[in-house]
Amino acid sequence: MVGRRVLFFSPNAGIWQHAEPESFLTVWLKQSGYCVRYLTCSGVFNEYCTTMTAHGLQPDAAEANRNEVCALCRESAHGLKKDLNLPGLELTNFFRPEDEQKVREMTSRLKDSELYGFQLDGLPLGKIASYEPILMFKKLDLTFEGEQAAVLRQSLRNCVRTVLALRRLFEEWMPDLVITYSPQYGTTGSAAALAMQKGISVYFIEGSASNAERYAALRVWDWKSQGLLNPGLRWFHRADKLITVESIERVDSHLRSLLAADTFAVYSPPGKKGFSLRNHFNIKGSGPVILMALSSSDEAFAAVAIDAFPRTKIGGRVFQNQREWVAYMLSYAKEHPDQSIIIRLHPRDVPNKRERQESEQFRLWHEMLSRDLPPNVRINWPSENISIYNLFPEIDVLTTGWSATAIEAMSLGIPVVTYDNLLPSYPSEIHFTGSSVEEYASNLNRALASGWTLENTVNAYRWMALNLSLGTIRIPYAPALDRAFDRSIGRLFRGPLQRFRYRAQRIFRSFRTAWYRSDRKVFLRMIAQNEETIYAARPTSGISERRLRSTIASVAAGNRRRYEELGSILPDLR
Repeated sequence: MVGRRVLFFSPNAGIWQHAEPESFLTVWLKQSGYCVRYLTCSGVFNEYCTTMTAHGLQPDAAEANRNEVCALCRESAHGLKKDLNLPGLELTNFFRPEDEQKVREMTSRLKDSELYGFQLDGLPLGKIASYEPILMFKKLDLTFEGEQAAVLRQSLRNCVRTVLALRRLFEEWMPDLVITYSPQYGTTGSAAALAMQKGISVYFIEGSASNAERYAALRVWDWKSQGLLNPGLRWFHRADKLITVESIERVDSHLRSLLAADTFAVYSPPGKKGFSLRNHFNIKGSGPVILMALSSSDEAFAAVAIDAFPRTKIGGRVFQNQREWVAYMLSYAKEHPDQSIIIRLHPRDVPNKRERQESEQFRLWHEMLSRDLPPNVRINWPSENISIYNLFPEIDVLTTGWSATAIEAMSLGIPVVTYDNLLPSYPSEIHFTGSSVEEYASNLNRALASGWTLENTVNAYRWMALNLSLGTIRIPYAPALDRAFDRSIGRLFRGPLQRFRYRAQRIFRSFRTAWYRSDRKVFLRMIAQNEETIYAARPTSGISERRLRSTIASVAAGNRRRYEELGSILPDLR
């Protein structure tokens, strides 16, 4: 396989936390004899792009501000190519002035209602272009009007630009494999679609789902076969053959980061001392408490809109949507007055530290949940700024559609119930779930009867070790160096400090630790053998069940102590 042509399509070099980790894979393949090309934008998307969004610009940003981000992006791309001696290409070399005229003509004649369905030679570019506008406006439908249609039209122009330029590149240099960061986005998605149309393999890469390793490890998988579906689900039945002691211990850093809420990816505020759920929500008596963890729906909807998720991920067999589920639970509450139900709305549905937009879903929740409710139902509004980690210690069951907080709750021993086994991106085997309303009601009773258990904790850590640790490739990257740069006077002396950043990371890369050699080998094996997932390239470990459980028990004990330090009293595990 050595000598194969690999194209890294990297139009967003200005998002340094993505570009720098991605560059390691580029270097590894180059060092191993692959013919590698590193393709950057260099101004083709200067109208507006993903990098500008990441730097806080809106689609109507001033030209001077957009040009500033463009200059930073080109500077980052140039620095990476030079520092790593990468054979670089620039998209501007394959995009001609007459192409821009074609782009404008093709997209300007489309009605707003025609944008989503637009295709270019069989490529569904309208669909692909819709991902970012859906997230930007937190939409739940495919009707784009006014400002939303303008943003979709602009995104579509970038998709067409990508295809026109890459067609010309592929005529001159046809790769065997294309690797790109987050191919669910418009420009990268268009590149992926064109490559697959021409029979070229495409790999998805993205930062780890572990908050502690988000930029220090990468998820990698085949885009055509997986889309945005978590490949770990297909490998959970083999988890015990892959899990190592180290993979379990790495989970602890992720859970510590969640409780501290010290990364942008954690929407919940950090846990605080002295909080009492029953006092805050005025819950009398000692009856059981069920926490309903609602999810933001636009991310799943956007994935379905671009065909990266099956439709079953947003519309289930049990309830058509979360609104039907909430309506059912309000009726359930009336029938079970001895139980208290807390409905927690997702903080992402309102303006927050990451997004300014209020979701379409939140407006529906406000209308539905502001009216008279059963006396045993409480609403946890995002404006209360309550950490979900302060709620966990006093609940008896967590129920959700697909929220990842389910696994976090299970790590403490809390029983979890999902209402439809097709919705969650974690295994059905480790929690209560089913495929009918009757099963859901039965599972709520079973979960309440079971109480907190050690088996829940073991199952949660098994899944996290597989998904967060073994499902990623670690790279010798020091996020702390970049945080120091970004918080320093880098905005005033960006050029000189950017060069220092390259050199500092290069020094860090020179350290050859055991995990560096191991994960590098796994990645290269994955590419050489055309594996669809990292798991297929990993050797089996052979850890015994006894050692696995004892390691989980030890790590979980440390996690429980952190809750106790907040003053929480956690139930004993059986």
